Amino acid sequence: EFIHVVSGDKSNAARVPQKKSSAVFSPSWEPMPLSLNGHLPIEHEIPKPNDLDEMIKVAKSLADGIDFVRVDLYNPKPGRVVFGELTNYPMAGRTKFSPRSWDLRIGQRLRLDTEHYSYHRQNKTNISQ
Repeated sequence: EFIHVVSGDKSNAARVPQKKSSAVFSPSWEPMPLSLNGHLPIEHEIPKPNDLDEMIKVAKSLADGIDFVRVDLYNPKPGRVVFGELTNYPMAGRTKFSPRSWDLRIGQRLRLDTEHYSYHRQNKTNISQ
């Protein structure tokens, strides 16, 4: 489990290309020594969300029974947790971790339905069926 915070004005992205910056935190809001997708580190302190415990509870509830999903939640003001979206396999599962040792560490926790994929490989059927 980790919390990924991304900074960057998406509304301005088409006019002025800018490198995203991000930070990764543990569920107890401790900075973690990794970055994703070449993002630059966020240079300023990021305050812990007021309702982090509630956000984690909601994220776990929404993700229950799903092998991997990104849960986007926002905490615009104390006492208010807002749902954004669920994304299965962000970046098509090709997220780049730095240092690379995190790729293995995160990947070892992933449990895919290998029986489903093995069946389709053996029978050469479309995996989306």
